[in-house]
Amino acid sequence: ERRSNLSVQEFIEEYEKPNRPVILTDVVKSWPAFQRWDWDVLEQEFGERKVAVGPVSMTMKDYSRYCQDCTEEKPLYVFDKHFAKSAPALADDYSV
Repeated sequence: ERRSNLSVQEFIEEYEKPNRPVILTDVVKSWPAFQRWDWDVLEQEFGERKVAVGPVSMTMKDYSRYCQDCTEEKPLYVFDKHFAKSAPALADDYSV
């Protein structure tokens, strides 16, 4: 599902609490992460830390390699509620 103009409360109630995925279509371009993050930055800042990727856990470095080589129709995505706590240097680059 794609959504725009969600308040924090709407996001929490409709997506975070029921653990439902959503694509936010109107926020990313305003984030510093949109300009700054690429695989090199993510690997440098976060490479050896584990992230929740679908039903498994892997390092960001391994996830980067997976994404760059992936040809699956339904690839795995990072869905890690604790990302900001694990990578405080990156947490300043985005907001919800």
